[in-house]
Amino acid sequence: MTRFAKLPIVVALILTQKSWAAAPMRDDPGQHPAVQLFLNACASSYAHLEQVASETAKVGLKELSSSEAGSYSYLVGTSGRAWRGNVGNDSYVVALAPERLCCVVVHQGDAKAIFSGLESWLPPKDSGVSIKKRVSAVRDGTTTTSYQLYGGEVHEQWVITTSSNPASPIRAIISWNRLPAA
Repeated sequence: MTRFAKLPIVVALILTQKSWAAAPMRDDPGQHPAVQLFLNACASSYAHLEQVASETAKVGLKELSSSEAGSYSYLVGTSGRAWRGNVGNDSYVVALAPERLCCVVVHQGDAKAIFSGLESWLPPKDSGVSIKKRVSAVRDGTTTTSYQLYGGEVHEQWVITTSSNPASPIRAIISWNRLPAA
């Protein structure tokens, strides 16, 4: 069964409130907590505020005050909300500009595992969803990869920036945003 075909199963687990945060890490890269947080809070909810707030609360992230949320560069100059906390040994911030952009910032964790996990959830070629992948230049251990997904009702972009630089305070930023219909 492909990852894309498993997405309804993930939604069913969310609806039954099965906590992925408590589940042990498997050899399956798609089970990485950062990827699951991205899928549950951002991608599968289409960044609707109530669903993002619910998903972040389920894993124990606490909402930041508006002044704290505004201090993060990705919320400066825009309205939005942010949540911060730990899931397992990793530290996360989820930022949301409602129904437009949702980001998961990973402050600790394995950047390669996060990247592999995200890629494992991309729709397969026979799904009817086309994917346009673009990788930016690698610089100082930082790589940004953008995926534009189009097909049927899917019009979205996933972007992941990872850092392998041990001095970096951020290991990965995964974002979701809605794209105009093709």
